[in-house]
Amino acid sequence: MEDFLVLQRDFEADGGLTPLPEPRAIDLRTRAVDAISAVFEELGLSKPTTDMKQSVIVASGSDETRSYTPRDVAGISESIKERGVSVIDVIKALAKRGFKEEAENLLSVVKLRVSGDYLQTSAMVRDGRVVSAVNDPNDYQGPGSGYRVSEERRLELNSICDVLDQKEVLRSEALHEQDESRRIQYRVVGEATQGTDAKEVVIGISPAFGFNLFQTTAGHSLSAVLKNMVDAIAARGLKPRIVRFMHTGDTSFLGLSPAKLAGSGVGIGIQAKGTAVIHSRDRLPHNNLELFSNAPITKLEHYKGLGANAAAYALDEMAQPVVMSTRGEAMGARCHARVALIYAIETGLTKEGAVPQNIEVLFMGEKS
Repeated sequence: MEDFLVLQRDFEADGGLTPLPEPRAIDLRTRAVDAISAVFEELGLSKPTTDMKQSVIVASGSDETRSYTPRDVAGISESIKERGVSVIDVIKALAKRGFKEEAENLLSVVKLRVSGDYLQTSAMVRDGRVVSAVNDPNDYQGPGSGYRVSEERRLELNSICDVLDQKEVLRSEALHEQDESRRIQYRVVGEATQGTDAKEVVIGISPAFGFNLFQTTAGHSLSAVLKNMVDAIAARGLKPRIVRFMHTGDTSFLGLSPAKLAGSGVGIGIQAKGTAVIHSRDRLPHNNLELFSNAPITKLEHYKGLGANAAAYALDEMAQPVVMSTRGEAMGARCHARVALIYAIETGLTKEGAVPQNIEVLFMGEKS
C-alpha cells in the first residue's frame, strides 16, 4: 500500500487512493472492528474479546493479530450456513446496534449488485452510484487530452504518512550508537598504503560505516558483521586489515580499492547498509569475485562465509560461493527509499582524492 501511495505521488499515476493521517486511520479501523463485532454479537455468532479487537486495530498484517483461529472461523461459517444468515440480517444488525451509516452503505452496495450495473466495463462505485465505461466513456484523444491530477488532488497525494528522509534515517541509526560503542571502537592509525604481506586481506569499509550508520538493512550491528569477517579470515591463518575509504561509497570500488592495497591482492568492500563484495586487484571494477547484493536478507553467517571465501581466494583456492536462499521476498520496493537515503548519507561524506585510512578496531565484550 505504501509503495503504491509513493507511486501516485511521484508519478502522478492516480489510482484513487488517498493517504490518511494515522489517527484517522486508527479511528476508521476502530469503527470497522466495532461494527463487525456488533454484527457477530447481535447475530449470536461470537463475542470478540477486547484484546482480539485491539490487536486487529493496530496490526500491520494478519500475523500480528490475536484473532480467531481457522477452527473458530470454520465454526462461525457453519453457523451462518445452517441458519441461513443473509446480508439483510447483517444490515439489520448494524442498524440495530447504532451503525446507521454502515448499514446504509451496505444496503446501497446490495442494491447495486441487484441492478447488475457494477458488471459494466471498468465499473467502480463512486458516491453511491456506478461509474463505468458505459456512462462515463473514455474520451482520450492523444497526449494532453487525458486525465490530469488537479492541484487539490496533488496536495492529497503528497500527504503521505511516515515520509522518510535523511534526518529520520540518522535519527533511527543514532538509537544504536551507544550500544555499538560498547561493542566496538574504531581508531585511525594513519594513511593506508600498499601492503607487502601475501597473507594480508584488506576489508574496506565505507565512509559512514560505524561513523553515523550502525546497522545493516537486515538489522545486524556493524560490529557483529565486521567481527564475523575478521574472525573468518584469521581462522585461515591470514591477517585482516581494516581500511576506511573516503573517496567513494560505491560497492565495486569499495571492493577493488582494498584489493589493490592488500598484500594478497584480495579485498572485501562493504557499505554500511550491508552490501558487500569480494574483489581481486587484477579485475575490472564490476568484475568481482563475489557480490552480496541482497543486504536485507543477508545473515551474519553469510558475512562469516564471505570472510572465509576471501581468505580462500587469497590462498589461491577455489572457494564455494556463498548462496543466500530466498523465498521470493519482495525486498526492492520495501527497502528502496531507505537504501537510497543511506547511500546519499554515504556519498555526502566522500571527498575527492581522500586518502584511505588504516583503522584499528577493538572488539569489546558485549554481544552484538
